[in-house]
Amino acid sequence: MEFLPTVLAKGSHPISYGIRLVTWSRWSHCAALHDGPLEHGGRHYYGLKVLEASGGKGVIVTPWHEFNLGGRI
Repeated sequence: MEFLPTVLAKGSHPISYGIRLVTWSRWSHCAALHDGPLEHGGRHYYGLKVLEASGGKGVIVTPWHEFNLGGRI
């Protein structure tokens, strides 16, 4: 059995506050972690990255250091 590491986070977008209010949770977002090479949208990514859904954009890839710098965890 394989496991998919995930991370729970909170956003600063108004919809994030609404999600937290309705769910009574401190988190409004979840994402999958991926460590290793990945090609997405014609770009190549290396190292630890976050695969997350973004309203209006679909699935996006964010390097871990950028995701973590946003203070979302």
